[in-house]
Amino acid sequence: MFKRGASHADWAVSMGIFIIYILSMFIIVQPGAQKVFREDNLIKIVEDGIRGSSQYTIERTPIFVTLSATPKVQPGVKLDFKLSNIDVPFEGGTSSDDYKLVDAGGNVVPLTITVSDGKADIDFSYAFADVASRPYKFDFYFLKSAYNSDDTFTDTGAPLLGNDLVEGTDYGYQFGSTEKIVGYDEGKVEAVCSSPDYIAFKESLGYPLTKEFTIYYVKAAAPGDSVPVQYDYDSRTSVCESVEPYQQASVFVKELVESFMDSGGAKTQARINIRVW
Repeated sequence: MFKRGASHADWAVSMGIFIIYILSMFIIVQPGAQKVFREDNLIKIVEDGIRGSSQYTIERTPIFVTLSATPKVQPGVKLDFKLSNIDVPFEGGTSSDDYKLVDAGGNVVPLTITVSDGKADIDFSYAFADVASRPYKFDFYFLKSAYNSDDTFTDTGAPLLGNDLVEGTDYGYQFGSTEKIVGYDEGKVEAVCSSPDYIAFKESLGYPLTKEFTIYYVKAAAPGDSVPVQYDYDSRTSVCESVEPYQQASVFVKELVESFMDSGGAKTQARINIRVW
């Protein structure tokens, strides 16, 4: 005897199993689904990448030299100064290329320096326009390259003249307090996506390959000036703008107000614009 109800029940069970299987496949495979990335995390990845490749630190310490009224100390005559076995006012640095000496007029004074075990010998020559008992100020710079070990100053030492000034008799000196100055290297900011290219920069950051970003900056006209919030878009310098957001993309923007810094610590304000999507 045929049982029609049984065949309908078998068909319903089979269809139910098939539908459950299909739904399970969609849940597991998720065709067309993309991993969700928080926009603030994407911006932070790019921000940290710019900082890591472009930011550097300079430490600046004033040196006050006092001259004595002795026959060796004459105005207009180059005098040799030998600061021997001094405590280095900076945290490390063994190469002369890491240091720079600048007079009160902003002129670089050639020097030689040897650093070992936290002690240093510093030699330089300088001619004073006048000779007085007041302290003469120099600024001693150390390039503490926190991120880029290949950064160096470019001045080189010069041979001393052999005047044989005696410390404590012909002159004295004293270091002031060290100041740490942090800023961005404009050239390195501009080159982050061209060394070698945008894709390589993304990979070095660990940025999701399915996501994109752009970077540009606007710099103030001169040190001490500010970049207005409503700036001229055409005045921007393009850094990474090889891609554009697709239609209906959710674009998130952050603008960093930072400073570009030269080797003397002079700063110029810049707005660095980051867009992610």
